[in-house]
Amino acid sequence: MNKKLLVLVLLFTIINSVVFISADCVDSDGGASFFEKGETAVTFPGSIESSQVPEGSTGYSFDNCYQNTLSEAVCEDGNSKFVEYECPNWCFEGFCLKSNEEGYVLTEKRNFSVNFEDKTYEISMESISINSVKIRIDGDLKEITDYLEIGDSQNIDDKLLIKVIDLDAIRMYGVPASVTFTLSDLSQTNPLINLERNNLNWILIVLIIVVLLIVFYLVLTRKKK
Repeated sequence: MNKKLLVLVLLFTIINSVVFISADCVDSDGGASFFEKGETAVTFPGSIESSQVPEGSTGYSFDNCYQNTLSEAVCEDGNSKFVEYECPNWCFEGFCLKSNEEGYVLTEKRNFSVNFEDKTYEISMESISINSVKIRIDGDLKEITDYLEIGDSQNIDDKLLIKVIDLDAIRMYGVPASVTFTLSDLSQTNPLINLERNNLNWILIVLIIVVLLIVFYLVLTRKKK
């Protein structure tokens, strides 16, 4: 009994030690979300003398682009790793752009014009804080967005959708505040979404045909009897 108890105590100690130094990984965009910018945060809950991991330390890995290839940070078994994905349109600032999207980085010192259909929009920064930003639109349309946080979007003139991807309001060594955002042309459809819908439509059509064939077969067999 004493030996068995000793073995159980040793096993319990080993399991607790492994759990104690194991890492916890969190993915801000929920996994392999190639059309969303995200990051992984690996936090170590503690350390022991034999571990070089300081207590409560957190390491970050960020989604990033190399030309048109996206390196997507994902969690696996408590750790962070990168998955490569070739963007069907273009890779921009750590995520893939959809077919009806354009990506921009706007600073306090850089304004630019955007042309959509027969209208010209002058884009500039109205104000920015640590958590949100207001974007000003002039030209053929004069509008100022609401305060938008990261991930927020707003419809503009029923033709454009502006979405904030990232912002940096910290001004250091003369570097101006900046906001990364996308503009989506709502008059265009996204072929990726259409493809998914078309696949669902084909599945429904095939299921209906199969059901009709089964019914037809059952009717024929009953007539023969």
